[in-house]
Amino acid sequence: MSDIFREVDEALQEDKVKQFWKEYGPVLITAAVLLILSTAATTGYRAWDQSRDQSETAKVLNALQSSEPVPALQAAAQDTRAGHEAVAKLISASMSAQEGGIEGAAKMYKEVYENKKTPAPLDALARILFVRASLSSEQNSGKENLIAVLTPVIEDENSPYAWQARIDGALIKGGLQNDYDGALAYLAPFEAQENVPQSLKDKAASLSQLYAQKSKTASETPSSTQ
Repeated sequence: MSDIFREVDEALQEDKVKQFWKEYGPVLITAAVLLILSTAATTGYRAWDQSRDQSETAKVLNALQSSEPVPALQAAAQDTRAGHEAVAKLISASMSAQEGGIEGAAKMYKEVYENKKTPAPLDALARILFVRASLSSEQNSGKENLIAVLTPVIEDENSPYAWQARIDGALIKGGLQNDYDGALAYLAPFEAQENVPQSLKDKAASLSQLYAQKSKTASETPSSTQ
């Protein structure tokens, strides 16, 4: 796997899942927790429903603060609503990934996005983290289907993770499938966007330059004949 993505690692100088979590993890956890904390105030639920939301939010937060947060979060996820369950599993999976449990983390991410009751932002986040974990895993099965996992996020222009999904899609197309033109198609819209974080635009520009050169080299190389 490291051989396939070596040129990407050299271009971006990052450590895949661990670097992604280090860079985005605190923000993602905060965003997810704030999402469920705001549910009662924004949905107009009845009083009993609001009370249940608050109780389940407290359950997740208490698990996060326990001495052994991973099993505590997994236990909390067993008896909560879909949004709270998704948050508990996402945090638990990401903590497991940090400790080297990539395959187990990928399984939990998949459980989150396959649950049709998972709120859209958490579904998108689970898909991106699943792809990252899968690419870092030693297992090769299923990696050919990762683009399909990302496609719903890429196509959702309102998703806060759409642009990150485009970056990951380009990495898969160019680094795993050697489809440089396909990778460039994912990266092309970045240039015209003003609201995309500069860090993502810089990555897109680096990858565009890399894959444009590879596409040119591939087109100039005569096809071998039998």
